Amino acid sequence: MDRWMEEHLDVLQNIEAAMAMVYREDPELEDWDAMEALSAMIKRYTSELRGRSFRMPKLTESAQEVFEAIEFVLEIRDDMGAADKVEDRLRALKEVCASVRRHNKIHGRRGYLDFIVDFV
Repeated sequence: MDRWMEEHLDVLQNIEAAMAMVYREDPELEDWDAMEALSAMIKRYTSELRGRSFRMPKLTESAQEVFEAIEFVLEIRDDMGAADKVEDRLRALKEVCASVRRHNKIHGRRGYLDFIVDFV
């Protein structure tokens, strides 16, 4: 694990915990839904970083639930005074998305979700 990841482990774990929560409530959720939600969040923070307005992409119901769960945990971080930079949140989202892709490629449709659900 690189230094940046060690320093931002809390935000990475918060994002993963949000996805695991949705998966526990909806065992039909797939890695694809998580990737779609993460991609939408990445677009949101990229837009914010560039000073542009964000247009919410059309998501499946399951991906929307994941998006909202991630959004909620990040709002809680804000309410608790977390000093996350937009760049750090963006990188965290990209790191988690890359992890979802890796696990999905190796372990199938729910490879990532099955992996994280026991840890967070």
